[in-house]
Amino acid sequence: MAAPDELDDIRLLIELLDQENLLEVEVEADGRRILVRSDAAVTADLQAATAAGLPLELAAPAPEVEPTPEEEPVPENWVAIRSPMAGVFYRAPTPDAPSYVTEGDGIEEGDMLALIEAMKVFNPIVAEMSGTVARIVAENEEQVEAEAVLFLIEPL
Repeated sequence: MAAPDELDDIRLLIELLDQENLLEVEVEADGRRILVRSDAAVTADLQAATAAGLPLELAAPAPEVEPTPEEEPVPENWVAIRSPMAGVFYRAPTPDAPSYVTEGDGIEEGDMLALIEAMKVFNPIVAEMSGTVARIVAENEEQVEAEAVLFLIEPL
């Protein structure tokens, strides 16, 4: 069992993890090492292990993915809608429901575009302006990082 001062340290690390939208925080001092990981980091590791066919006790952390260059240039007037936090990107409210928007849809400021699930809370992603959904960048039901581009909007 952890000593009371260790529990306070762990609580502080959990608060930092939540406030900064981090996947993990690790601190080592005075011969002690404390590692706190978010549900999203653990889920990503388990998904990577399962996909690789590894037994869970042999699962290594998921490798970092190098970003791929854009296939085609993006017009300068398009505006990126970014994720406010790390989490899982959902294009629809439920798996069997239609997507909130598809490429080519006209949108108005305040329209619902998607959801980001972070720590079992669904956070709405809404249109910041009126325009047309030019491109949906994020993949449905995939992990996204904070500030990742989700949509490209062609403003009116």
